[in-house]
Amino acid sequence: MNTPNVICRMQNEDRQLGRLAAQRWLYTQAKIYFAVHALLSTVVAGALAVASGFVEDLKPGAAAFGISLLVLDQLWLTPKQKRLREHAAVIQEAFDCDVLDLPWQDLKVGRPIDDELIHDYSERYRRKEPSLQSLRDWYPPAV
Repeated sequence: MNTPNVICRMQNEDRQLGRLAAQRWLYTQAKIYFAVHALLSTVVAGALAVASGFVEDLKPGAAAFGISLLVLDQLWLTPKQKRLREHAAVIQEAFDCDVLDLPWQDLKVGRPIDDELIHDYSERYRRKEPSLQSLRDWYPPAV
């Protein structure tokens, strides 16, 4: 197990900050997919349902939208959101294993995410926050 001083130093190294940036970007993307799904399935579907009660000609379109949304959700939205969250969790696990000097558990976590993918995700997050200041001292030094 790493000592507190080693943890404080390691968690702020470029590699570890890159992992945290990648993890943050992936979770943000998953939230966006969730928000789109929630908007489509509640607000839009609800508005179509109400409107089709007043305008008979809207009923076939509303039904087609509902079926399309169901298919889109099952085949793309939910799996994509799940994949994003899983990648973020695996990257967080890699961060924790390195910083806290824990063994990697293939059976529990699976294979690590490729460094190239982590770099790509991290660069996307860096466009928003180049300094990565909000990710520094992930584990507070006081702890």
